Amino acid sequence: MKCEICLDEIHARELSAVHPVGCLDIFHEDCLREWMKTADDGTIKCPSCGNYFRDIVSTPSLSAPQCHSHHQDVVVHSTPSPTNPIEGNGRGRTDSVKTSPSADLRERSSESDGSAEGVHVETETTKPAPNVRRGQPGGYWFRQHSLPELLRDDHHERDQTKESEKTIPERRIEALSTLCDRGNSRNVTINRENIVQDMLNLYSDKSIVDSPLNVTFVNEPAMDLDGVKREAFTLFWEKVMPLYFEGTTTYIPRISPAIDESIYTILGRILSHGYVMVGVFPTLLSKTFFTALIAGKENVTDDDFLGGFLDYISCYDNIRLQNILGECSSQQIISANSTDFLVDFLSEFSVSKLPNANNLQTILVSVAKTELWNKTVMAANSLKEGLFEGISRNVWLSATKELVVDLYRSLQVTTDKVLSLIAINEPYAITKGQDIVFTYFKKYVRTLDERELSCFLRYVTGSTTIVVLSIKVIFHSHVGNLPHVTVHACSAVVDLPSGGYDSFTDFKSQMDEVLNNAESWKFTLV
Repeated sequence: MKCEICLDEIHARELSAVHPVGCLDIFHEDCLREWMKTADDGTIKCPSCGNYFRDIVSTPSLSAPQCHSHHQDVVVHSTPSPTNPIEGNGRGRTDSVKTSPSADLRERSSESDGSAEGVHVETETTKPAPNVRRGQPGGYWFRQHSLPELLRDDHHERDQTKESEKTIPERRIEALSTLCDRGNSRNVTINRENIVQDMLNLYSDKSIVDSPLNVTFVNEPAMDLDGVKREAFTLFWEKVMPLYFEGTTTYIPRISPAIDESIYTILGRILSHGYVMVGVFPTLLSKTFFTALIAGKENVTDDDFLGGFLDYISCYDNIRLQNILGECSSQQIISANSTDFLVDFLSEFSVSKLPNANNLQTILVSVAKTELWNKTVMAANSLKEGLFEGISRNVWLSATKELVVDLYRSLQVTTDKVLSLIAINEPYAITKGQDIVFTYFKKYVRTLDERELSCFLRYVTGSTTIVVLSIKVIFHSHVGNLPHVTVHACSAVVDLPSGGYDSFTDFKSQMDEVLNNAESWKFTLV
Protein backbone atom coordinates (compact mmCIF):
# COMPACT_ATOMS: atom_id res chain seq x y z
CA MET A 1 0.00 0.00 0.00
CA LYS A 2 1.35 3.44 -0.99
CA CYS A 3 1.05 6.86 0.58
CA GLU A 4 -0.80 8.85 -2.06
CA ILE A 5 1.20 12.01 -1.30
CA CYS A 6 4.79 10.77 -1.60
CA LEU A 7 3.89 7.47 -3.37
CA ASP A 8 6.24 5.50 -1.08
CA GLU A 9 5.12 2.25 0.52
CA ILE A 10 3.27 2.15 3.86
CA HIS A 11 3.93 -1.06 5.75
CA ALA A 12 1.23 -2.86 7.72
CA ARG A 13 2.71 -2.10 11.13
CA GLU A 14 4.14 1.35 10.37
CA LEU A 15 3.27 3.45 13.39
CA SER A 16 3.53 6.69 11.44
CA ALA A 17 0.58 5.80 9.18
CA VAL A 18 -2.45 8.06 9.74
CA HIS A 19 -5.77 8.88 8.13
CA PRO A 20 -7.99 11.99 8.17
CA VAL A 21 -11.05 12.05 10.43
CA GLY A 22 -14.01 11.37 8.13
CA CYS A 23 -12.37 8.96 5.68
CA LEU A 24 -9.94 6.04 5.66
CA ASP A 25 -7.34 7.11 3.11
CA ILE A 26 -3.91 6.25 4.55
CA PHE A 27 -0.78 8.43 4.41
CA HIS A 28 2.56 8.84 6.15
CA GLU A 29 2.04 11.15 9.11
CA ASP A 30 4.81 13.56 8.02
CA CYS A 31 3.36 13.75 4.51
CA LEU A 32 -0.16 14.46 5.71
CA ARG A 33 0.94 17.08 8.24
CA GLU A 34 2.88 18.89 5.52
CA TRP A 35 -0.22 18.73 3.33
CA MET A 36 -2.30 20.25 6.16
CA LYS A 37 -0.02 23.28 6.26
CA THR A 38 -1.39 24.34 2.88
CA ALA A 39 -4.78 25.12 4.48
CA ASP A 40 -5.61 28.74 5.19
CA ASP A 41 -8.30 28.19 7.81
CA GLY A 42 -7.33 24.85 9.33
CA THR A 43 -9.82 22.95 7.15
CA ILE A 44 -8.47 21.03 4.21
CA LYS A 45 -9.50 18.40 1.70
CA CYS A 46 -8.18 14.85 1.80
CA PRO A 47 -5.64 14.63 -1.08
CA SER A 48 -7.21 11.35 -2.18
CA CYS A 49 -10.99 11.48 -1.80
CA GLY A 50 -11.62 15.21 -1.33
CA ASN A 51 -13.47 14.95 2.02
CA TYR A 52 -12.92 17.97 4.30
CA PHE A 53 -11.18 17.30 7.60
CA ARG A 54 -9.61 19.16 10.49
CA ASP A 55 -7.65 16.47 12.29
CA ILE A 56 -5.97 13.11 11.71
CA VAL A 57 -6.09 9.75 13.47
CA SER A 58 -3.47 7.01 13.68
CA THR A 59 -4.35 3.71 12.04
CA PRO A 60 -4.79 1.61 15.24
CA SER A 61 -7.94 3.62 16.08
CA LEU A 62 -9.70 3.16 12.77
CA SER A 63 -13.46 3.56 12.95
CA ALA A 64 -16.04 1.85 10.76
CA PRO A 65 -15.83 2.84 7.09
CA GLN A 66 -18.31 5.39 5.83
CA CYS A 67 -20.81 4.56 3.09
CA HIS A 68 -18.83 4.47 -0.13
CA SER A 69 -19.87 3.58 -3.62
CA HIS A 70 -19.39 0.15 -5.12
CA HIS A 71 -18.47 1.31 -8.64
CA GLN A 72 -15.29 -0.54 -9.63
CA ASP A 73 -13.20 0.58 -6.64
CA VAL A 74 -14.46 4.17 -7.03
CA VAL A 75 -15.46 6.29 -4.04
CA VAL A 76 -18.53 8.50 -4.19
CA HIS A 77 -17.07 11.67 -2.72
CA SER A 78 -19.02 13.81 -0.32
CA THR A 79 -18.38 16.60 2.17
CA PRO A 80 -19.68 15.49 5.56
CA SER A 81 -20.96 18.11 7.92
CA PRO A 82 -18.63 18.48 10.93
CA THR A 83 -21.59 17.94 13.27
CA ASN A 84 -23.10 14.92 11.50
CA PRO A 85 -20.65 13.00 9.31
CA ILE A 86 -22.94 10.06 8.62
CA GLU A 87 -24.76 10.16 5.31
CA GLY A 88 -26.58 7.45 3.42
CA ASN A 89 -29.77 5.48 3.50
CA GLY A 90 -31.93 5.55 6.58
CA ARG A 91 -34.76 3.54 8.03
CA GLY A 92 -36.87 5.62 10.38
CA ARG A 93 -39.25 4.57 13.13
CA THR A 94 -43.04 4.87 12.89
CA ASP A 95 -44.51 6.78 15.80
CA SER A 96 -47.68 6.06 17.72
CA VAL A 97 -49.91 7.75 15.18
CA LYS A 98 -48.52 5.51 12.42
CA THR A 99 -47.12 8.24 10.25
CA SER A 100 -44.56 7.35 7.63
CA PRO A 101 -41.24 6.35 9.20
CA SER A 102 -39.51 8.95 7.07
CA ALA A 103 -41.69 11.75 8.47
CA ASP A 104 -39.61 12.04 11.63
CA LEU A 105 -36.26 12.04 9.89
CA ARG A 106 -34.18 15.16 9.68
CA GLU A 107 -34.34 16.44 6.13
CA ARG A 108 -31.25 16.64 4.00
CA SER A 109 -31.14 17.32 0.29
CA SER A 110 -29.86 14.26 -1.56
CA GLU A 111 -30.36 12.60 -4.89
CA SER A 112 -30.69 8.94 -5.78
CA ASP A 113 -31.35 6.74 -8.75
CA GLY A 114 -35.08 6.89 -9.39
CA SER A 115 -37.20 3.95 -10.36
CA ALA A 116 -40.36 3.90 -12.42
CA GLU A 117 -43.38 2.65 -10.54
CA GLY A 118 -44.56 -0.71 -11.79
CA VAL A 119 -41.23 -1.66 -13.34
CA HIS A 120 -40.01 -4.80 -11.68
CA VAL A 121 -36.47 -5.21 -12.93
CA GLU A 122 -34.41 -2.75 -14.89
CA THR A 123 -30.71 -2.87 -15.60
CA GLU A 124 -28.58 -0.03 -16.77
CA THR A 125 -24.87 -0.01 -17.45
CA THR A 126 -22.96 2.95 -16.09
CA LYS A 127 -19.60 4.19 -17.30
CA PRO A 128 -16.70 3.84 -14.89
CA ALA A 129 -15.85 6.99 -12.99
CA PRO A 130 -12.71 8.78 -14.15
CA ASN A 131 -10.67 8.21 -10.99
CA VAL A 132 -10.51 4.40 -11.23
CA ARG A 133 -6.98 3.29 -10.54
CA ARG A 134 -6.56 -0.01 -12.33
CA GLY A 135 -4.40 -2.61 -10.65
CA GLN A 136 -4.49 -0.94 -7.24
CA PRO A 137 -6.82 -1.63 -4.34
CA GLY A 138 -8.75 1.57 -3.79
CA GLY A 139 -12.08 3.17 -3.08
CA TYR A 140 -14.91 1.02 -1.84
CA TRP A 141 -13.23 -2.38 -1.91
CA PHE A 142 -10.06 -1.15 -0.26
CA ARG A 143 -11.79 0.67 2.60
CA GLN A 144 -14.34 -2.02 3.35
CA HIS A 145 -12.16 -5.10 2.96
CA SER A 146 -8.49 -4.72 2.07
CA LEU A 147 -7.65 -2.22 4.81
CA PRO A 148 -9.09 -4.25 7.75
CA GLU A 149 -7.32 -7.34 6.39
CA LEU A 150 -4.06 -5.42 5.95
CA LEU A 151 -4.09 -4.27 9.56
CA ARG A 152 -4.65 -7.72 11.00
CA ASP A 153 -1.75 -8.96 13.14
CA ASP A 154 -1.34 -12.14 11.12
CA HIS A 155 -1.14 -10.44 7.72
CA HIS A 156 2.53 -11.29 7.18
CA GLU A 157 1.79 -14.94 7.94
CA ARG A 158 -1.20 -15.04 5.59
CA ASP A 159 0.95 -13.66 2.79
CA GLN A 160 2.78 -16.98 2.92
CA THR A 161 -0.42 -19.03 2.87
CA LYS A 162 -1.04 -21.21 -0.13
CA GLU A 163 -4.10 -20.54 -2.26
CA SER A 164 -5.76 -23.78 -1.20
CA GLU A 165 -5.42 -22.83 2.48
CA LYS A 166 -7.11 -19.44 2.23
CA THR A 167 -10.42 -19.19 4.04
CA ILE A 168 -13.61 -18.73 2.05
CA PRO A 169 -14.03 -15.13 3.33
CA GLU A 170 -10.46 -14.37 2.18
CA ARG A 171 -11.22 -15.83 -1.24
CA ARG A 172 -14.36 -13.73 -1.34
CA ILE A 173 -12.30 -10.57 -0.77
CA GLU A 174 -10.09 -11.40 -3.74
CA ALA A 175 -13.11 -12.20 -5.93
CA LEU A 176 -14.71 -8.88 -4.95
CA SER A 177 -11.54 -7.04 -5.92
CA THR A 178 -11.57 -8.71 -9.33
CA LEU A 179 -15.28 -7.98 -9.76
CA CYS A 180 -14.79 -4.30 -8.96
CA ASP A 181 -11.90 -4.04 -11.42
CA ARG A 182 -13.99 -5.60 -14.19
CA GLY A 183 -16.15 -3.60 -16.55
CA ASN A 184 -19.17 -1.55 -15.62
CA SER A 185 -21.65 -1.74 -12.76
CA ARG A 186 -25.36 -2.20 -13.40
CA ASN A 187 -28.26 -0.32 -11.87
CA VAL A 188 -31.12 -2.64 -10.94
CA THR A 189 -34.62 -1.77 -9.73
CA ILE A 190 -36.50 -4.48 -7.82
CA ASN A 191 -40.03 -4.69 -6.49
CA ARG A 192 -39.87 -5.69 -2.84
CA GLU A 193 -43.26 -7.42 -3.10
CA ASN A 194 -42.14 -9.47 -6.13
CA ILE A 195 -38.51 -9.98 -5.20
CA VAL A 196 -38.28 -13.72 -5.90
CA GLN A 197 -39.48 -13.50 -9.50
CA ASP A 198 -37.56 -10.28 -10.12
CA MET A 199 -34.29 -11.80 -8.93
CA LEU A 200 -34.85 -15.04 -10.87
CA ASN A 201 -35.54 -13.02 -14.02
CA LEU A 202 -32.47 -10.87 -13.44
CA TYR A 203 -30.12 -13.81 -12.90
CA SER A 204 -31.46 -15.84 -15.80
CA ASP A 205 -28.84 -13.81 -17.69
CA LYS A 206 -25.58 -15.48 -16.64
CA SER A 207 -23.51 -12.41 -17.63
CA ILE A 208 -24.97 -10.55 -14.65
CA VAL A 209 -22.38 -12.15 -12.36
CA ASP A 210 -19.57 -10.35 -14.19
CA SER A 211 -20.63 -6.92 -12.92
CA PRO A 212 -21.22 -5.24 -9.55
CA LEU A 213 -24.85 -4.22 -8.97
CA ASN A 214 -26.42 -1.06 -7.59
CA VAL A 215 -29.87 -1.93 -6.26
CA THR A 216 -32.92 0.20 -5.54
CA PHE A 217 -36.39 -0.91 -4.49
CA VAL A 218 -39.46 0.40 -6.31
CA ASN A 219 -40.79 3.54 -4.55
CA GLU A 220 -37.89 3.52 -2.07
CA PRO A 221 -35.43 6.28 -3.01
CA ALA A 222 -31.99 5.23 -1.85
CA MET A 223 -28.33 5.32 -2.77
CA ASP A 224 -27.01 1.76 -2.67
CA LEU A 225 -23.78 1.77 -0.71
CA ASP A 226 -24.19 -1.95 0.08
CA GLY A 227 -27.00 -1.74 2.64
CA VAL A 228 -29.68 -1.92 -0.05
CA LYS A 229 -27.94 -4.88 -1.72
CA ARG A 230 -27.67 -6.69 1.59
CA GLU A 231 -31.38 -6.14 2.19
CA ALA A 232 -32.25 -7.37 -1.31
CA PHE A 233 -30.29 -10.63 -1.09
CA THR A 234 -31.36 -11.30 2.51
CA LEU A 235 -35.03 -10.73 1.68
CA PHE A 236 -34.71 -12.91 -1.42
CA TRP A 237 -33.39 -15.91 0.52
CA GLU A 238 -36.06 -15.45 3.17
CA LYS A 239 -38.80 -15.59 0.53
CA VAL A 240 -37.30 -18.26 -1.75
CA MET A 241 -36.53 -20.92 0.88
CA PRO A 242 -40.13 -22.14 1.33
CA LEU A 243 -40.61 -22.24 -2.46
CA TYR A 244 -37.63 -24.26 -3.68
CA PHE A 245 -36.23 -25.80 -0.50
CA GLU A 246 -37.62 -27.89 2.34
CA GLY A 247 -36.78 -28.34 5.99
CA THR A 248 -37.50 -26.84 9.40
CA THR A 249 -34.43 -25.24 10.95
CA THR A 250 -32.17 -26.04 7.98
CA TYR A 251 -33.07 -26.56 4.32
CA ILE A 252 -32.14 -28.69 1.31
CA PRO A 253 -33.38 -28.46 -2.31
CA ARG A 254 -36.98 -29.53 -2.76
CA ILE A 255 -37.46 -32.36 -5.23
CA SER A 256 -40.64 -31.93 -7.24
CA PRO A 257 -41.70 -32.51 -10.87
CA ALA A 258 -43.02 -28.94 -10.81
CA ILE A 259 -39.51 -27.51 -10.23
CA ASP A 260 -37.20 -27.32 -13.22
CA GLU A 261 -33.60 -28.12 -12.30
CA SER A 262 -32.43 -25.00 -14.17
CA ILE A 263 -33.93 -22.96 -11.31
CA TYR A 264 -31.17 -24.27 -9.03
CA THR A 265 -28.50 -23.10 -11.46
CA ILE A 266 -29.95 -19.60 -11.19
CA LEU A 267 -30.13 -19.93 -7.40
CA GLY A 268 -26.46 -20.95 -7.32
CA ARG A 269 -25.65 -17.89 -9.43
CA ILE A 270 -27.53 -15.63 -6.98
CA LEU A 271 -25.88 -17.24 -3.96
CA SER A 272 -22.33 -16.75 -5.26
CA HIS A 273 -22.83 -13.23 -6.62
CA GLY A 274 -24.57 -11.99 -3.47
CA TYR A 275 -21.92 -13.52 -1.24
CA VAL A 276 -19.05 -12.04 -3.24
CA MET A 277 -20.58 -8.55 -3.42
CA VAL A 278 -21.86 -8.08 0.13
CA GLY A 279 -21.14 -11.24 2.13
CA VAL A 280 -24.78 -12.37 2.34
CA PHE A 281 -24.94 -16.17 2.57
CA PRO A 282 -28.09 -18.25 3.30
CA THR A 283 -27.02 -20.06 6.46
CA LEU A 284 -30.43 -21.77 6.52
CA LEU A 285 -29.02 -23.98 3.77
CA SER A 286 -27.99 -27.25 5.44
CA LYS A 287 -24.32 -27.15 6.38
CA THR A 288 -24.03 -30.88 5.77
CA PHE A 289 -25.59 -30.58 2.31
CA PHE A 290 -23.40 -27.61 1.37
CA THR A 291 -20.26 -29.36 2.65
CA ALA A 292 -21.02 -32.41 0.48
CA LEU A 293 -21.71 -30.08 -2.45
CA ILE A 294 -18.44 -28.13 -2.15
CA ALA A 295 -15.99 -30.54 -0.52
CA GLY A 296 -17.47 -33.83 -1.79
CA LYS A 297 -19.71 -36.40 -0.14
CA GLU A 298 -16.69 -38.62 0.57
CA ASN A 299 -15.38 -35.96 2.99
CA VAL A 300 -18.59 -35.90 5.05
CA THR A 301 -18.55 -38.45 7.88
CA ASP A 302 -21.45 -40.52 9.19
CA ASP A 303 -21.54 -38.34 12.29
CA ASP A 304 -21.74 -35.25 10.06
CA PHE A 305 -24.70 -36.71 8.19
CA LEU A 306 -26.44 -37.70 11.42
CA GLY A 307 -25.92 -34.25 12.93
CA GLY A 308 -27.15 -32.59 9.73
CA PHE A 309 -30.24 -34.80 9.71
CA LEU A 310 -31.07 -33.91 13.33
CA ASP A 311 -30.88 -30.24 12.36
CA TYR A 312 -33.06 -30.85 9.31
CA ILE A 313 -35.99 -32.44 11.14
CA SER A 314 -38.31 -30.70 13.60
CA CYS A 315 -37.09 -29.67 17.04
CA TYR A 316 -39.44 -32.21 18.68
CA ASP A 317 -38.19 -35.10 16.54
CA ASN A 318 -34.61 -33.96 17.13
CA ILE A 319 -35.00 -34.08 20.91
CA ARG A 320 -36.79 -37.45 20.86
CA LEU A 321 -34.13 -39.05 18.67
CA GLN A 322 -31.26 -37.71 20.76
CA ASN A 323 -32.92 -39.04 23.93
CA ILE A 324 -33.44 -42.45 22.35
CA LEU A 325 -29.84 -42.57 21.11
CA GLY A 326 -28.84 -41.78 24.69
CA GLU A 327 -30.96 -44.72 25.89
CA CYS A 328 -29.22 -47.03 23.43
CA SER A 329 -25.80 -45.88 24.60
CA SER A 330 -26.43 -46.10 28.33
CA GLN A 331 -29.01 -48.88 28.68
CA GLN A 332 -28.49 -50.89 25.49
CA ILE A 333 -32.27 -51.07 25.10
CA ILE A 334 -35.13 -49.07 23.57
CA SER A 335 -38.31 -48.68 25.58
CA ALA A 336 -41.68 -49.64 24.12
CA ASN A 337 -42.77 -46.01 23.97
CA SER A 338 -39.60 -45.03 22.10
CA THR A 339 -40.03 -47.96 19.71
CA ASP A 340 -43.54 -46.78 18.83
CA PHE A 341 -42.21 -43.31 18.10
CA LEU A 342 -39.39 -44.69 15.94
CA VAL A 343 -41.71 -46.85 13.87
CA ASP A 344 -43.96 -43.86 13.12
CA PHE A 345 -41.04 -41.54 12.47
CA LEU A 346 -39.08 -43.89 10.21
CA SER A 347 -42.17 -44.81 8.20
CA GLU A 348 -42.12 -41.22 6.84
CA PHE A 349 -38.84 -42.14 5.16
CA SER A 350 -40.04 -45.54 3.88
CA VAL A 351 -38.03 -47.52 6.46
CA SER A 352 -39.73 -50.79 7.36
CA LYS A 353 -36.91 -52.36 9.33
CA LEU A 354 -37.65 -52.58 13.06
CA PRO A 355 -35.10 -50.50 14.98
CA ASN A 356 -33.25 -51.74 18.03
CA ALA A 357 -30.38 -50.54 20.20
CA ASN A 358 -27.79 -52.12 17.90
CA ASN A 359 -28.99 -50.90 14.51
CA LEU A 360 -30.72 -47.57 15.21
CA GLN A 361 -27.74 -45.31 14.50
CA THR A 362 -26.94 -47.19 11.28
CA ILE A 363 -30.54 -46.78 10.13
CA LEU A 364 -30.56 -43.07 10.92
CA VAL A 365 -27.26 -42.48 9.09
CA SER A 366 -28.63 -44.29 6.04
CA VAL A 367 -31.78 -42.16 6.11
CA ALA A 368 -29.67 -39.00 6.55
CA LYS A 369 -27.51 -39.75 3.49
CA THR A 370 -30.59 -40.47 1.41
CA GLU A 371 -32.49 -37.35 2.44
CA LEU A 372 -29.65 -34.85 2.60
CA TRP A 373 -27.72 -35.95 -0.48
CA ASN A 374 -28.86 -38.91 -2.58
CA LYS A 375 -32.33 -37.51 -3.28
CA THR A 376 -31.00 -34.04 -3.95
CA VAL A 377 -27.96 -34.88 -6.08
CA MET A 378 -29.50 -33.71 -9.39
CA ALA A 379 -30.56 -30.37 -7.91
CA ALA A 380 -27.18 -30.17 -6.16
CA ASN A 381 -25.34 -30.51 -9.48
CA SER A 382 -27.41 -27.69 -10.96
CA LEU A 383 -26.82 -25.52 -7.89
CA LYS A 384 -23.09 -26.17 -8.11
CA GLU A 385 -23.06 -25.20 -11.77
CA GLY A 386 -24.38 -21.76 -10.87
CA LEU A 387 -22.05 -21.44 -7.88
CA PHE A 388 -18.98 -22.04 -10.03
CA GLU A 389 -19.76 -19.55 -12.79
CA GLY A 390 -17.49 -16.58 -13.43
CA ILE A 391 -15.04 -15.26 -10.86
CA SER A 392 -17.09 -16.82 -8.04
CA ARG A 393 -15.60 -20.15 -9.03
CA ASN A 394 -12.39 -19.31 -7.17
CA VAL A 395 -14.32 -18.79 -3.92
CA TRP A 396 -15.48 -22.40 -3.79
CA LEU A 397 -12.84 -24.25 -5.84
CA SER A 398 -11.04 -26.93 -3.80
CA ALA A 399 -12.64 -25.70 -0.58
CA THR A 400 -12.35 -28.31 2.15
CA LYS A 401 -14.88 -29.44 4.72
CA GLU A 402 -13.00 -27.48 7.38
CA LEU A 403 -13.29 -24.27 5.33
CA VAL A 404 -17.05 -24.70 4.88
CA VAL A 405 -17.51 -25.39 8.59
CA ASP A 406 -15.43 -22.29 9.37
CA LEU A 407 -17.61 -20.21 7.02
CA TYR A 408 -20.81 -21.25 8.81
CA ARG A 409 -19.18 -20.63 12.19
CA SER A 410 -18.06 -17.14 11.20
CA LEU A 411 -21.57 -16.23 10.04
CA GLN A 412 -23.33 -17.58 13.14
CA VAL A 413 -25.12 -14.83 15.03
CA THR A 414 -24.84 -14.75 18.81
CA THR A 415 -25.68 -12.08 21.35
CA ASP A 416 -22.02 -11.79 22.38
CA LYS A 417 -20.94 -11.25 18.77
CA VAL A 418 -23.51 -8.52 18.18
CA LEU A 419 -22.70 -6.77 21.47
CA SER A 420 -19.00 -6.81 20.59
CA LEU A 421 -19.77 -4.86 17.40
CA ILE A 422 -21.65 -2.05 19.15
CA ALA A 423 -19.68 1.08 19.98
CA ILE A 424 -20.37 4.77 20.51
CA ASN A 425 -18.99 6.94 17.74
CA GLU A 426 -17.68 9.60 20.16
CA PRO A 427 -17.46 8.02 23.64
CA TYR A 428 -15.46 10.93 25.07
CA ALA A 429 -18.32 13.37 24.38
CA ILE A 430 -21.26 11.33 25.69
CA THR A 431 -23.74 13.03 28.02
CA LYS A 432 -25.55 11.45 30.97
CA GLY A 433 -28.81 11.21 29.00
CA GLN A 434 -27.04 9.59 26.05
CA ASP A 435 -25.34 7.11 28.34
CA ILE A 436 -28.73 6.05 29.72
CA VAL A 437 -30.15 5.55 26.20
CA PHE A 438 -27.01 3.61 25.17
CA THR A 439 -27.43 1.37 28.21
CA TYR A 440 -31.05 0.75 27.19
CA PHE A 441 -29.90 -0.07 23.65
CA LYS A 442 -27.40 -2.71 24.76
CA LYS A 443 -29.86 -4.17 27.25
CA TYR A 444 -32.43 -4.41 24.47
CA VAL A 445 -30.00 -6.48 22.39
CA ARG A 446 -29.43 -8.80 25.35
CA THR A 447 -33.18 -9.48 25.65
CA LEU A 448 -33.54 -10.72 22.06
CA ASP A 449 -33.86 -14.42 21.27
CA GLU A 450 -32.12 -15.97 18.25
CA ARG A 451 -34.84 -15.07 15.74
CA GLU A 452 -35.28 -11.55 17.11
CA LEU A 453 -31.53 -10.98 17.12
CA SER A 454 -31.28 -11.86 13.42
CA CYS A 455 -34.21 -9.54 12.72
CA PHE A 456 -32.53 -6.70 14.62
CA LEU A 457 -29.26 -7.29 12.77
CA ARG A 458 -31.02 -7.22 9.42
CA TYR A 459 -32.75 -3.96 10.32
CA VAL A 460 -29.46 -2.32 11.21
CA THR A 461 -27.18 -3.80 8.52
CA GLY A 462 -29.45 -5.34 5.87
CA SER A 463 -28.22 -8.88 6.66
CA THR A 464 -29.29 -11.53 9.16
CA THR A 465 -25.65 -12.61 9.48
CA ILE A 466 -22.66 -10.58 10.63
CA VAL A 467 -21.17 -8.89 7.57
CA VAL A 468 -20.00 -5.56 9.02
CA LEU A 469 -16.98 -4.65 11.11
CA SER A 470 -18.93 -2.63 13.67
CA ILE A 471 -22.28 -1.11 14.58
CA LYS A 472 -21.73 2.54 15.46
CA VAL A 473 -24.09 4.47 17.72
CA ILE A 474 -24.51 8.23 17.33
CA PHE A 475 -27.01 10.59 18.97
CA HIS A 476 -29.30 13.40 17.92
CA SER A 477 -31.19 15.92 20.04
CA HIS A 478 -34.63 14.72 21.12
CA VAL A 479 -37.31 17.03 19.73
CA GLY A 480 -41.07 16.47 19.93
CA ASN A 481 -43.33 14.24 21.97
CA LEU A 482 -41.83 10.89 20.99
CA PRO A 483 -38.19 9.91 20.45
CA HIS A 484 -37.33 8.26 17.16
CA VAL A 485 -34.54 5.99 15.94
CA THR A 486 -32.91 6.25 12.53
CA VAL A 487 -30.72 3.53 11.05
CA HIS A 488 -28.14 4.07 8.32
CA ALA A 489 -28.07 0.52 6.93
CA CYS A 490 -25.16 1.03 4.54
CA SER A 491 -22.70 2.09 7.24
CA ALA A 492 -24.42 0.15 10.07
CA VAL A 493 -24.97 3.30 12.12
CA VAL A 494 -27.80 3.61 14.65
CA ASP A 495 -28.85 7.21 15.34
CA LEU A 496 -30.47 7.29 18.79
CA PRO A 497 -32.21 10.20 20.53
CA SER A 498 -30.32 11.73 23.44
CA GLY A 499 -33.30 11.15 25.73
CA GLY A 500 -37.08 11.01 25.81
CA TYR A 501 -37.57 7.54 27.30
CA ASP A 502 -39.26 7.10 30.68
CA SER A 503 -37.69 3.70 31.31
CA PHE A 504 -36.18 0.65 29.62
CA THR A 505 -39.69 -0.72 29.19
CA ASP A 506 -40.59 2.40 27.22
CA PHE A 507 -37.45 2.02 25.06
CA LYS A 508 -38.13 -1.67 24.41
CA SER A 509 -41.76 -1.02 23.50
CA GLN A 510 -40.82 1.57 20.91
CA MET A 511 -37.98 -0.51 19.43
CA ASP A 512 -40.33 -3.50 19.14
CA GLU A 513 -42.83 -1.27 17.35
CA VAL A 514 -40.18 -0.24 14.84
CA LEU A 515 -39.12 -3.80 14.03
CA ASN A 516 -42.71 -5.05 13.76
CA ASN A 517 -43.91 -2.28 11.43
CA ALA A 518 -43.46 -3.04 7.71
CA GLU A 519 -43.14 0.65 6.86
CA SER A 520 -40.07 0.90 9.07
CA TRP A 521 -38.15 -1.43 6.76
CA LYS A 522 -38.45 0.76 3.69
CA PHE A 523 -35.47 2.81 2.63
CA THR A 524 -35.38 6.57 2.34
CA LEU A 525 -32.62 9.10 1.81
CA VAL A 526 -31.34 10.89 4.91
